[in-house]
Amino acid sequence: MKHASIQPPRAAARLAVLGLLTALALLLSGCGGGDDRESIVVYTALEPDEWPRMIEKFNEHHPDVEVRVLRDSTEIIASRFLNERNNPQADVIWGLALSRVAFFKSEGLLAPLGGVDTSHLRARFLDPEATPYWAGLSVWMSAIIVNAIELEGQGLAMPHSMADLIRPEYKGKIAMPDPNSSGTGYMFVNAILQQMGEADGWAHLEALDRNILRYTHSGARPTSMAARGEVPIGLSFGAWGFRHVAAGDPVKVIFPAEGSGWDMNSVALVQKDTIQPGARKFLEWTLTQEAMEHYAKTYPVVADQRVTEIPNGYPEDPEAQMIENDFTWLGANKDRILDTFRTRLSAD
Repeated sequence: MKHASIQPPRAAARLAVLGLLTALALLLSGCGGGDDRESIVVYTALEPDEWPRMIEKFNEHHPDVEVRVLRDSTEIIASRFLNERNNPQADVIWGLALSRVAFFKSEGLLAPLGGVDTSHLRARFLDPEATPYWAGLSVWMSAIIVNAIELEGQGLAMPHSMADLIRPEYKGKIAMPDPNSSGTGYMFVNAILQQMGEADGWAHLEALDRNILRYTHSGARPTSMAARGEVPIGLSFGAWGFRHVAAGDPVKVIFPAEGSGWDMNSVALVQKDTIQPGARKFLEWTLTQEAMEHYAKTYPVVADQRVTEIPNGYPEDPEAQMIENDFTWLGANKDRILDTFRTRLSAD
């Protein structure tokens, strides 16, 4: 499989650490300024055009808290966080897939939410334990992003389902996020395995692999590739596809007929000897109606039951499009699934 971007696990880990150290230096340098503000570190996988404006809004309410942000793809952030478990650097995990955050909880790496008001959250967006350790923010769901011009030019039919994508005419026509680095990539793998069962699911993924031109580091990249005509089909998430639609790119967002895989951006406090007041202030603000209205500009379902806006382009009932998701199973089996993916789908 010459198209795969997957590195051998040890090499990938070394590259990830180097990249994250560089990113951390870039993002955190110049932030201190020597002022008297309380400083907190937030790890996120939210897209680069999402989180800066939200930090600005938070600081309008809490100018006394300096927020230092480290942003990368889901698995890169998760690997760093797990490597730091004996000396955690982050204060808050924000906008990271619940499939990973639930695992962090099981490993004892999160602190209880404490007295944070969660009464306005939909039930599925809150840790069901009597003492909750995480809260959900917004749902992102899988979509097939197609370049209509390229499809027509290459004489290809419009796909409408994941089943369509294993047809031989799509060989070398698809980009997909690498589940070893991207939460979106794992979302696609998870959806297939949960819907089809593991035996049929892995067979389907192997058939799909034959049509993949490239696995990408991020979940957004396949959409960008489709928009530029590098591939006629990108597997990504709906929110990013609609951004390209709004920009005038010749792409169409298709939600799979079988239903969409989905995950939940979530927020949690990191377990540390001392939890700073600023960390609690930030977490609490991410759950306010103001913050939820910001999420609702992009995502089809948000945690706050008072916020019901659905962005243009999504199904009228987005929750009906979402497959059944077992997040306990996801958290418990993720490492095994990623190991299997590397073994079965990363060899030339």
